[in-house]
Amino acid sequence: MTLPTSHIDVLERTRVLRGFSRAQLRELLASQPVLTFRRDEVVFEENSYGRELYVVLEGAVAVKVDLARLGTIERGSIEPRVIHTLGPGDSFGEMALISERGREAAIVAIEDRTKLLKLEPQSLYDVPQAQQIFANVALDLSDKLQSGNTRLIESILSTYYLTALVEELASGAFECSPIIPLQKPIIIQNEESFILSGPGHLLPKLAQKEAIELSFFASPATLQQLAGPGSPSGVVVFNALFSILGTGAIPNRIVEETAFRYEPGPHAHRRTGKLVITRTNGGTLRHCAIEWQLKGAHYCNATKTASAFLFLYIYDDDALSTRRLTDEIIGNIAMPVQKSIAAGLSKEEWVAVNTRVIIIHHRTHEVARTLRTIRDLGYSLDTFIGIPYGDVGWDYITILDQSADHNYLSLQLVTHPTNPTHYQFDFRQSSFLDRKTEQDLLELFEDPRVNGDYMSAMHGLAEYRLLRALQACRERGDRLIVYEDGGYFVNQIYSVYRDPLHSSHELVKEAVDTGVITGVVEVTVAGERKNLHLITENGGHSLLPVLSNARSDLKAIYESIGVGEAVIHAAATALGRLGLPTFQSRRVVVIGGNGAIGTRLVEQFVAMHNSTANVFVVDPAERAFRIALDFDTLPYAAARLEYRTLPRYVVKSDCMPVILPRRNAVFEPNRAEIAHAIQVFLADWRTTSDLAIVNGHPLSEKTSDGFGNR
Repeated sequence: MTLPTSHIDVLERTRVLRGFSRAQLRELLASQPVLTFRRDEVVFEENSYGRELYVVLEGAVAVKVDLARLGTIERGSIEPRVIHTLGPGDSFGEMALISERGREAAIVAIEDRTKLLKLEPQSLYDVPQAQQIFANVALDLSDKLQSGNTRLIESILSTYYLTALVEELASGAFECSPIIPLQKPIIIQNEESFILSGPGHLLPKLAQKEAIELSFFASPATLQQLAGPGSPSGVVVFNALFSILGTGAIPNRIVEETAFRYEPGPHAHRRTGKLVITRTNGGTLRHCAIEWQLKGAHYCNATKTASAFLFLYIYDDDALSTRRLTDEIIGNIAMPVQKSIAAGLSKEEWVAVNTRVIIIHHRTHEVARTLRTIRDLGYSLDTFIGIPYGDVGWDYITILDQSADHNYLSLQLVTHPTNPTHYQFDFRQSSFLDRKTEQDLLELFEDPRVNGDYMSAMHGLAEYRLLRALQACRERGDRLIVYEDGGYFVNQIYSVYRDPLHSSHELVKEAVDTGVITGVVEVTVAGERKNLHLITENGGHSLLPVLSNARSDLKAIYESIGVGEAVIHAAATALGRLGLPTFQSRRVVVIGGNGAIGTRLVEQFVAMHNSTANVFVVDPAERAFRIALDFDTLPYAAARLEYRTLPRYVVKSDCMPVILPRRNAVFEPNRAEIAHAIQVFLADWRTTSDLAIVNGHPLSEKTSDGFGNR
């Protein structure tokens, strides 16, 4: 038999066989079996019996140890860990050869066509070099034990994040609700525990670490029960969950495997799914479900990190699930006029068959109710893009996601101490998307022409979703209605329609010319003006019918309230990012607050302070803006939107203003200047009736006392 020279060369550098001549190695290779293994095929299991020594001739094997055997780690809370990888020239099986005990580890081939030389104990005893061989075995074993112990410690520590996570959940569950999530970041640095990256995973490129933000939607009691005492424990539950996310299977080493039922979702790489858990605590049997969504997974080349957002919806009673509770909240949003109109429409008046609606609007509870009404009327909600004014809380985001039938998208403002501000797609707060859409949006918002400012970012997102909607209409024979706040979609429709070089020109032109785009509903004055401007630019010809709702008195009142809220939210966000106190702890001066928006803004500041003492309005008008609503026609709206009567001090044209200069950081005005201003005012009493002394800082007690005495 011809023996491969390469195998003999491998045996010559095998540590345990040092002392054998090349002829003896050739004889050993000829007399002992050479076994071939496929990738992931087990050579032998942990605790199995056998005294054979193996030498790797080709390929590679992994040495796996079950850390739960140490007795200090709960069985099922951690998977067997690789403590060594052995290649050609390495040997294994030494411990069993010497001690005649069960195998201390499992050996698994990690490459196809891995070839191993299997040496029977007798083949090593019956040679003159037997004593040297066993000395070699002892040295090799010592080195492996030393490095193996280090690797065991690293493996134990690398999975401590599960224990720490469960402890944090048990103690911090009170911060959670089915609507507003408890958010916890985890960092995974052991590639054996990776969920996102590596061969066969969502991200093919293997990362150095994975950073995943977990969002727990659950009642405090449900989350605390899941993370608290019981069988299976919280650590085992989350090990099973993360194992499913990473491998698609519940670990077979979990003793309570029958306590879990995994229901795969429709998306590849287990991006969605459901895990039903049956737990025992104090003799009581409880059932709990975890539904998940894995969003925004991407690999960062700069940091070699894979990151994603993992949403976990946990409930033990469907009535307390996020889905049911948000439905209840949306149904209770008080918009009686809209509900009355919708309820009054007969079935014959509905024209929603095969009609999709694509929407851009503000992120408010009222918009959430409107989205639900549109769906209740039979329209298919293709996309809702939220206008990213200021930061919006999860109580808004969760109901918008539900009311938009999980088609809600939004942008995120990204600030940096030195780099320019830009926008990126907000995977965290947007609805779950298919992987193709995620990759498209990641690529789209890497373009500085798109992410550089607000308008380019909104137009980029609007155009992307518009083209997707038109493609769906073409495939399914649907029509499309554009409903928007600000003219974002219509701007892109005109732009693409008039550009024959645009890649989607044919699609948009066909949709406009054949009436696939039924028309545009615009709800703001700014959007109405944009439509008129586009029509003028197009030679007075409108590509689409436009229904403007921007002139309604009722809408003007609603809109002024909403814009006032948006202004306060945006300004408070800006102050907070600078580390400055927000409006509740400040005196507020509103200049020009006499129009539709300004009047409502003042009312909201007064309500915020519960007083007029710290809210000052500077405006030359004697009366605040007011639109009268008919109580007989719209009794609820008229009562709810009634203007508040606030005391006003009018600065008239015959007022004498005096602005005191600021001489240093601590304002201490010159008393002589104040006295001089008063003297001038008193001397000029025929032309001026009021004196206003203005400064940018409060007067000190000492100065104000002196002013009063003078």
